[in-house]
Amino acid sequence: MTENTQRPFGQSRIDTVEQDLKRWLLLQAQAGVPELVLVDLLREYADVIEHRGVIPRSWDEASRGNQCPIRGDP
Repeated sequence: MTENTQRPFGQSRIDTVEQDLKRWLLLQAQAGVPELVLVDLLREYADVIEHRGVIPRSWDEASRGNQCPIRGDP
């Protein structure tokens, strides 16, 4: 059983995660990242998560060697 399935994920946690994501997206946009780039990345990562059913552990900085699991580049 993974950490994601051990604890209940209630609405308050979903709301917190949603707010964190909104803040992160805003920071990226303020830093000059085009919104369409952010949307494209979110879609690609969502596809990977949907296909695998989990967040790939290869996304962990220590285990992935700074490579993107989708594009294969740093």
